[in-house]
Amino acid sequence: MFLRIGSLLTLVALLSCGESGSAVPQKYVEAKLLYAQGRIDEAVRDLEALVAQAGSFAPARLLYGRALYFQGDYDRAGTVLTALRGDHPESVEASLWLVRTLVSKDRPAEAEQLLVRLLAVNPDDPRLAYQMALIRVNRNDLPGALGFLRAAATADEDLALIHYEAARVSFQLHDGPTARAELAQALGFLSPGSLLREPIERLQRDLGSEKRP
Repeated sequence: MFLRIGSLLTLVALLSCGESGSAVPQKYVEAKLLYAQGRIDEAVRDLEALVAQAGSFAPARLLYGRALYFQGDYDRAGTVLTALRGDHPESVEASLWLVRTLVSKDRPAEAEQLLVRLLAVNPDDPRLAYQMALIRVNRNDLPGALGFLRAAATADEDLALIHYEAARVSFQLHDGPTARAELAQALGFLSPGSLLREPIERLQRDLGSEKRP
């Protein structure tokens, strides 16, 4: 939920390129800063005004739904997110927050039906698998929950590959400390039996030998 200020400043620059001369992106980033700081009531107030002004601006509608969710106003959150999903059925974020809202409204069957459809299209999204695991836990289907948790955990290998490549690039730039730190992070994402462990550990040993005279 909490975002770096630098990321938000980058976001406003990118959004401004698409909405030249408009105050909408700036107002959106200001609301997102409030949200990131945990000032949910203020964020809801500003986002409500922004959505009324620019109802076609999907990022503001999504953030509005999320802020309403954290405010505990699940009925309005569900209305906002359902409408957004209708306009943008490709938005996994809108669907995921709608799932969370349905669960909070004690409508797990509807949430599960939506998750099944989402997973059919996005089988490797760990957020969806994790949410399905929570639903199965609440249904006391512990074996089913464990299966979805394991599916969610395998997605970490993608993150491991990112750190592995970052380590290789850092090594080519003669930045050994950064390369070693990236490899340590990569290994942290992998299970003991992962096939990726051996090549990463081998590179880690090679980098270790570079330190010795």
